[in-house]
Amino acid sequence: MKDIVDQIWNTLKPPRAYCWQTLFCLSLFSGVMSAIARGFLGEVIAIVGYLLLIISIAWIGIKNRWQSTPWIVAVSICLFFWKLFGIKPQILALLWFPLAAIIASLAHFITRNLEFKVPHSTKRQAVVILLETQILMACWLQFSFLCHDWLQKYPSLLSEDFSESKFVITLDISPSQPRVFLILEEMRKLLEQRFNDRPWGEVNEQLKASEGASFLPNFQSQVLENLNFLKENDLWEIESQLSSTSSEYQVKLIAQWLGPRSNRTLANKSDRGETICNIRPQNDLARVTCNISRNSSFTTQK
Repeated sequence: MKDIVDQIWNTLKPPRAYCWQTLFCLSLFSGVMSAIARGFLGEVIAIVGYLLLIISIAWIGIKNRWQSTPWIVAVSICLFFWKLFGIKPQILALLWFPLAAIIASLAHFITRNLEFKVPHSTKRQAVVILLETQILMACWLQFSFLCHDWLQKYPSLLSEDFSESKFVITLDISPSQPRVFLILEEMRKLLEQRFNDRPWGEVNEQLKASEGASFLPNFQSQVLENLNFLKENDLWEIESQLSSTSSEYQVKLIAQWLGPRSNRTLANKSDRGETICNIRPQNDLARVTCNISRNSSFTTQK
């Protein structure tokens, strides 16, 4: 243990006043002082200390010729912006790659005497390629954030077919239950609450009067109100169809997805889920029984 402490001390001990160890030790001292001072003065000392830490990191990276120095310094600057201005991590993650490219390119534009120079013709192509690749990485990262945001607001997109997509691949993971199941289940619950265990004569008259008319006209608003609010709620169309036989009534509950659909989904008309419910008398009371239709692409056979 003592050898480890001695090795750390020998590494951080400043060999002279003008070195990265001096700046690093000053940054640690500033961190301690900012914790003691607190308030506005403490924040100012903390900012100064963090700037000294960034400079010392850049210094040691340049001294040891670390290839990853620009990206390490860029991360330090992004963390500084996050702590000081409260910028969202997603924005800083997008800033990271271009900022690292700019830092890496400074060596081609600035001399050791901190004077501006035009890069040599043999270096210009490398600078352009570096900037373009890092901007491309930021674009792909932004696309990833965008897809994640879409799936948070429109989780039913996970049920789509991405086999022809050039950007999205389906990973071999356990898929989450399609949201259409939740909608159909909520529709079933509302139907049972409305008719189950009520006098059959009363239910029979109500259902007979509803034939040929709009059955349960406020069904969609009631179902969506009981579900978690998501932007995709507006892209679901919910309807109910009533038919009768000599001894019972049959209600078909339909949830239709109106959001973005792939060509294969449109061709197969596999963008809807159905639940078939029967309402029949049992001991002079109405009894509702439902089963999920196997004709729906969203459902799985059980």
